[in-house]
Amino acid sequence: MGKDNLVVTQLSLVNPAGKAFVLRDADVRVRKNMLMVLTHLILSSRIKANGQGRVAEIALRLLDDDARIASHAKLFFSEFAKKANAPIYNLLPDIVSSLSCDPSMSAIVRAVPDGFREVVGFLTSFLSKGKHAESMVDKLCDRFGLSDDVRVHRDLAFTLTSLPHDTKSVRKLIEGWKAYSSKLHDDETLSCFTAM
Repeated sequence: MGKDNLVVTQLSLVNPAGKAFVLRDADVRVRKNMLMVLTHLILSSRIKANGQGRVAEIALRLLDDDARIASHAKLFFSEFAKKANAPIYNLLPDIVSSLSCDPSMSAIVRAVPDGFREVVGFLTSFLSKGKHAESMVDKLCDRFGLSDDVRVHRDLAFTLTSLPHDTKSVRKLIEGWKAYSSKLHDDETLSCFTAM
């Protein structure tokens, strides 16, 4: 049995914690092959997608130095967005938290100029106006109180203002004022909201 077949059929034996750290391997071939395997397993519903693990790791590949890997990650999200139950919408808050708060992930994202904005801008393009944006505002506003880190507040503010807003979601954003009002002392956080 080849290594590829072992990974596909027995992922839990090869990687019991379900972490996708091999997507960070220095060898381009390893990253490319693991991304292809994870893409196949997630899209065929053989393994569960989770925002703080596998899918957040795939989101990091949107910033990969190798254009083929970045392109494959974009293709993954394009296909993933077509699945029932709006999977990107459901996982986005966890993906944002992982990219912003997880030290190893945020270091990778911040190493690329505007890396966080590039990833989140791409992911929010799959959300539809209306209920998705309205509900996402609530979820993201709640996360302001979970961290005192200004970078996390900036990331949350950018994500909130990147959503495809309609009247109801803007109203929700105004109602959530108490969650983020104390964070607006930072110029960059404030500029995200004023640019909206």
